[in-house]
Amino acid sequence: MNTANSKKQYPGFLNRLLAYFLDNSIVVFITLPFIYHIGEDKLFERQVFIYLASLYYNVFLVYKYQTTIGKFVLGTKIQPERNLKFTLWQVVLREIIGKFVSSVIFYFGFLIVIFDKKNQALHDKLAKTIVVYSKNSKTSELKQVLISIFLIVLLSTISYLIMKEIFDFNFENAKSAF
Repeated sequence: MNTANSKKQYPGFLNRLLAYFLDNSIVVFITLPFIYHIGEDKLFERQVFIYLASLYYNVFLVYKYQTTIGKFVLGTKIQPERNLKFTLWQVVLREIIGKFVSSVIFYFGFLIVIFDKKNQALHDKLAKTIVVYSKNSKTSELKQVLISIFLIVLLSTISYLIMKEIFDFNFENAKSAF
């Protein structure tokens, strides 16, 4: 979505938040069969597995395609500020180190998107990247948001039903664990 004078429009906080939730829903959905084999009593190991799967998902997709599935659905991509192609270091800096730093103090590094003129999060600034709308994004922003919300709800519901069936999971048991 470029304007007539070729200025880039940068996706805002809501767009990026929905992409984040959609990507996390996909990772959890994909990892469910593996989590089942780790064992119900090994909560820490299951969380580490999901975290590592999420890192791989993000680093691989961003390095190879400059987007994740969540960003793709919302019509956005990540690109270096100055070059056309990412270095592996840039992707690792953004996706692993930068996102860790962004989340350290109450996710402030993510929230600065709201106030930044290029809608960059702290991890974007550290890795010198920007998130922009894809040139080939033909669907309206409202349609993209609605599709994302639908997919998040669908994947979350299916994941919950699978967890309930496999682990006899319910929210009351989850609350009592903490």
